[in-house]
Amino acid sequence: MALRIIASSLFIPCFVVITRRGDYHFLLLIDLVILHGMREFYAMMEMKGVRSYRTTGIICGLALSWYMFFRSGIYANLFLTLALLLIMALELTRRDNRTAVYNIATTIMGVVYVAFLASHIVLLRELPRSVGAAYFWVRQISPKLTVPLVGS
Repeated sequence: MALRIIASSLFIPCFVVITRRGDYHFLLLIDLVILHGMREFYAMMEMKGVRSYRTTGIICGLALSWYMFFRSGIYANLFLTLALLLIMALELTRRDNRTAVYNIATTIMGVVYVAFLASHIVLLRELPRSVGAAYFWVRQISPKLTVPLVGS
């Protein structure tokens, strides 16, 4: 119990500083979340007997977060399609293809469920940088200032 309190007292301030700073530091933090989340997901699937493409899925997931950071997720559907085609091509190289659909589906589910959703945290954090501070002011700050005036 004491170890958890010490760890959280060190982690929470670091998390707040990294989140407020943003940029590459925040991207690396989310990449750690994606890496551990995908490793846990694929480990659970392996316990069920599904042989997913763990390394390919993790590489695609991390590449997806970097792609969304630099390209703002504009062509994320194209990226996911290319990842799907890569995983399907890899499945053709296996000799035992009786569970091919399960293997492909599990690998893609790890990329979509863990990495794609976590990458949206990067998009939300970097929204002011990618679209400009004026947009952020109009959409986030201005309504909070005008609602108390209108509501009274």
